[in-house]
Amino acid sequence: MPMPMRTAFPHASRPVRLRLRTYAFILALVMFSSVGNLFLSLAMKRIGDPHAWTATALFEHLLRILSSGNIWIGIAFQLLFFVCYLTVLSWADFSFVKPSMAIGYALVTLLGALVLGEPVSLLRWFGVALICSGVALVARTDVRTTPS
Repeated sequence: MPMPMRTAFPHASRPVRLRLRTYAFILALVMFSSVGNLFLSLAMKRIGDPHAWTATALFEHLLRILSSGNIWIGIAFQLLFFVCYLTVLSWADFSFVKPSMAIGYALVTLLGALVLGEPVSLLRWFGVALICSGVALVARTDVRTTPS
């Protein structure tokens, strides 16, 4: 049985795997969060404002919210987001993860425009482009700078 080749840098592939795993989880949590927020927004646009600010009206409004399927789908996606978020924080720096998640602002703006029909001004798109530029800068740094 041949012996595996030993390299001078036995952990050389570890940073690449860590980076790919971190990017995959950040992509997943951005998707889960954005889609979850989309479902919550769809539900609340259909439900509308409470008719009055009395205890009875607010309770009826709460019942309408809790009986909405889109609310529960949104909550499920937010739960998936939270699980991914906790997982990625177990190995990557918070100072890398949180700024990287800002790419979700671009996805949310796109979903708002395409799915919800919200008008997005050129100035808002410019702001989204600035956010994406910041995420690109953060992505050029190490995902973990602290010792394991």
